[in-house]
Amino acid sequence: MPPAIIKLLLAAARLPLPWLFLHDAFVPAGWIGLASLILVRPALRGLGGIALLVAACTTAIAIAFHWSPEAMAYAVDSSWWFGLGISCVLFLIDGARLAAPIWIAGWLCKSPYGLWFAGGVVAVDVEGMYQSVFPWRLGHFQLHWPLLAQSADLFGAGMLTLLAYAFAGVIANGWLAWGESRGSAAQSEGIPSRERFTRLAPVAVCLFAVFYGWWSIDRWSRIAAENPRLRVAVVQVYPGHNLSVGIAQQLTSYTAKEADLVCWPESIGGTYAMQLEDLADR
Repeated sequence: MPPAIIKLLLAAARLPLPWLFLHDAFVPAGWIGLASLILVRPALRGLGGIALLVAACTTAIAIAFHWSPEAMAYAVDSSWWFGLGISCVLFLIDGARLAAPIWIAGWLCKSPYGLWFAGGVVAVDVEGMYQSVFPWRLGHFQLHWPLLAQSADLFGAGMLTLLAYAFAGVIANGWLAWGESRGSAAQSEGIPSRERFTRLAPVAVCLFAVFYGWWSIDRWSRIAAENPRLRVAVVQVYPGHNLSVGIAQQLTSYTAKEADLVCWPESIGGTYAMQLEDLADR
């Protein structure tokens, strides 16, 4: 295997970092990982290339959602090994779902500078047709940056996935342009001189998202300041633990003293536990 492919696949290991470390500082790592997969796509050929791409994406999904075996075992009241078996199947399916847009983009787009757009459009379509578990939408790792998430108001949740590809496109296209400036034939071969718009398009998409996000947050902040306020709390605990629901109930009882409304995300317990008739306090 060429060293360049090995290096790019190792760089793609950054993709699961935003899910491993729930902090806004790791959002760019997701873009770098996705950009690495985009850059390596032209070098992948045949069934071996497909297998390599699916393996890389499946590994990224498995790392990001390493808690899945415990959560699945808890859902069906079974052993950790049984949960691991279920999780491996889901990891493979969702890994193929993550890899498919990148692979298809290589067929649809002849220019490496346009792979981000082709892959992003296909990814939005695939996510709309098949609702995966890990993650529901790729772009959700950017929710740590509310400024970017505002664009979903205009175009729906799929915009976050397209935006992830756009930021990855800025990185990938910048890398390709840098390679051209150094006279690298491997990077410059087959790239027409009229592709300036294609090269700069992801920058325009990202700038639009940033400016719209700034405007939207400022607008809603002014509206909120002019209206009565309601104290809302959101409770979320580690979803893979067998006692997660009980811990959430205790935390809710404590939080309710200082909030008007307490919300539970759908993933509050990690799964839909079959042994629970309901989540009401008794």
